[in-house]
Amino acid sequence: MALEIDLEPLNMLGMLGLVKAGAGLTIVSESMIVRPAGVVMRAIVGCEKAIETIAFWPRPTEAALRDFLDVLVELRRHPT
Repeated sequence: MALEIDLEPLNMLGMLGLVKAGAGLTIVSESMIVRPAGVVMRAIVGCEKAIETIAFWPRPTEAALRDFLDVLVELRRHPT
């Protein structure tokens, strides 16, 4: 399974803007200071070799989030 990438912002604020608008998901460092209202941040857990990261997505967005989580699960099962 692969995610379709339609938009690629040039910076973190652009990424978060797409998330807040309901047009994307992103993974960022937990140390990121900007935390826009209306955007959910969750820690990604269960990775043995990982950089501490968190994910952002707009409320509500079950379909896109489920697709994204399915990709992460598949990558964990079959790392490249």
